[in-house]
Amino acid sequence: METCSGVTETVLTFPAYLQNAGKAIMAKGGKVIMSSQTPNNPWEGGSFSYTGNRFVTYAELAASRIGATYVDHGQYTANRWQSLGLTTTNSYFPSDHTHTNAKGADVVQAAFVKAVLCACNPLATYLKNTTSSVVGNCIVTVPCASTSTTTTVPTTTTTTTSSGGSGCTVAKWGQ
Repeated sequence: METCSGVTETVLTFPAYLQNAGKAIMAKGGKVIMSSQTPNNPWEGGSFSYTGNRFVTYAELAASRIGATYVDHGQYTANRWQSLGLTTTNSYFPSDHTHTNAKGADVVQAAFVKAVLCACNPLATYLKNTTSSVVGNCIVTVPCASTSTTTTVPTTTTTTTSSGGSGCTVAKWGQ
């Protein structure tokens, strides 16, 4: 609590604001997906560099506390920027290191779609894409349905799930 000019105001932490918003949406029957922030141009210094900031952890924490789906939009986006390389990525940030042009915005939105599909979130059924139709790799392992098989490949574990539903192929790096 803080009092300024005789007015008392409660200031919450970033995760608390996210949790409160998520709870309010869920209370009305909504499905919540919390995502991390997307990165500034990770090629800005001439070589690729991305590490999620503290707000990435805060968003994940808030999602876990209320039972919402969390997607690491920042990591999915950074992975795409890395795969596109310095020249292409820089061309998508024409004015500064934060704001993309329309082509860059398309990369960012596709990364979010990929993250939602890979998380096997129930809202994924409303997407017209499949995990294989969106460029990039899944970075998390999430069971998508009642039956699944797991195949181990170098540096990843891939789980393919199907039960008449959409099915997903997802991988967790470093397994």
